[in-house]
Amino acid sequence: MSVSLLYCEGGKKKIDSRVLNLFLSDLCTVQSVGSKYAFREKVLISRELKPDTIIAGIRDRDFDDFAQNPSSPQFIPRNWIVQDNQNFIQIGWYWERKEIENYLIDPQIVIPVLGKKAPTLSAEYQRILEQAALKIATYTAARIALSLCRVPRLLPLPNDWGEERWSTKFPFGQIIDAASCLLEIQRIHTQYTNTQIPQENDIVERLTQMLTYCQPGGFYFENQNYLTFFAGKDLLCAMEEDLDRLGLGTPADFKERMLVGMRKISDIWQYLPEWQRLRQLIETYSI
Repeated sequence: MSVSLLYCEGGKKKIDSRVLNLFLSDLCTVQSVGSKYAFREKVLISRELKPDTIIAGIRDRDFDDFAQNPSSPQFIPRNWIVQDNQNFIQIGWYWERKEIENYLIDPQIVIPVLGKKAPTLSAEYQRILEQAALKIATYTAARIALSLCRVPRLLPLPNDWGEERWSTKFPFGQIIDAASCLLEIQRIHTQYTNTQIPQENDIVERLTQMLTYCQPGGFYFENQNYLTFFAGKDLLCAMEEDLDRLGLGTPADFKERMLVGMRKISDIWQYLPEWQRLRQLIETYSI
């Protein structure tokens, strides 16, 4: 069995589906589903509605996942596993890198796409890419720190207290007059806000830790790991002046140049190991 319908983020004719179609169109249909926030449900519901179709999804990787699941780049998409009722099931994959732009700026793609310009621009492009990573190292550390301190889903405000008996809580043997109830309300409110809202010192501590990872010598920076752990869009923005100086246009122009140039290379998927591996996973996937 193999995937016959692959969902991805973004709108129609947006960058994700355009890239995926370049090296997967012979294997499956690629369809955009918009925002990542309803992505999980889209895959699960579609599987119920189309039981005879093998459906999976591929989505960007979030900053907080890097710190929660640290590992050196393996050049393979990461399994996307969710809980459906009592079962844990794989519904597709995460890109190993932060987002789709991270692949378009990789020298392994840029140099063959540039073609005749590559010999004169190869070393210079490598240099401006690393300079861009240096420019945004602190900014990336701050983005990761804030992501790690996010509250993904606020819990309901508790409305009871006391000892739990018979599947409920009640302050057995305790005073439950108005003054005591007011004290409990204040306690619950304080505890709730303290646990649900990240404190500034928590974010600063995270930032201090992430700076050691993101700066030169750090795990997220060295060996061009910034191509995995930094946001591709941020790297493109940081290269703006240099791209223009090299005659490669704005970041938007550069992305379009890559997309158009990649269409002219029939086996473009062979230039990146992760793309090779994704094709294999698509072909051998089963629910």
